[in-house]
Amino acid sequence: MTKQNLDSIGFDIIGCAYEVRKTVGPLLRENYYKHALAFELRERGHTAECEVILPALYKGHQILDSFRIDILVDNEVLVETKSLPLMSSADARQLMTYLKVSGRKLGYLINFGAKELDFGKLGDPIYDKGIYRLVNNI
Repeated sequence: MTKQNLDSIGFDIIGCAYEVRKTVGPLLRENYYKHALAFELRERGHTAECEVILPALYKGHQILDSFRIDILVDNEVLVETKSLPLMSSADARQLMTYLKVSGRKLGYLINFGAKELDFGKLGDPIYDKGIYRLVNNI
């Protein structure tokens, strides 16, 4: 998949996140946002699978149900949803782990519980923004 294709999927993910937040606001449970976001993505023509199990290997043996991705978009982009007043760097590390284990290059961490659904930067002292973009340079 090209960078341009990944960027296009990312553009739609962000647009759909804004639509969900605008429609229902910031005070609902994570599971609600996850399924609403997947619905919006499907409405835009993407495949969006929720709760995708990402198996891992340990000494050549598959460890079932090791990791569970909130949303897998077009079998390429990972999305982790949260509904918290503040996130931590541990939330970003979780998504980066999923990217590395899966071999995928792009992921979004979207916190619908943030005060504003703005873009944040990884490494900020406080994870108070709603959207973080992570890239795995395999």
